[in-house]
Amino acid sequence: MASLCIKNIPEHVHARLKEQALRNRRSLNQEIVLLLEDAVSGAAGRRPDADDVLAAALASRKRCRGMLSDRELAQARRTGRA
Repeated sequence: MASLCIKNIPEHVHARLKEQALRNRRSLNQEIVLLLEDAVSGAAGRRPDADDVLAAALASRKRCRGMLSDRELAQARRTGRA
């Protein structure tokens, strides 16, 4: 695999990249590689970050509230694992 050294990155860009990597539970290098892959493949902006996934999950949970009780969910989990 090839290596790449990028110099003179503005401090605010470096800080934002580190924050994004932390939110997505990736190393800084992993985050940058994924961003570069998206940029060259034309897929930039298509991969949701962790905040988007969490927001969608919370919205789904809010829509389903009251449909199943905690007891019913626990029973379904136990049944599914039997």
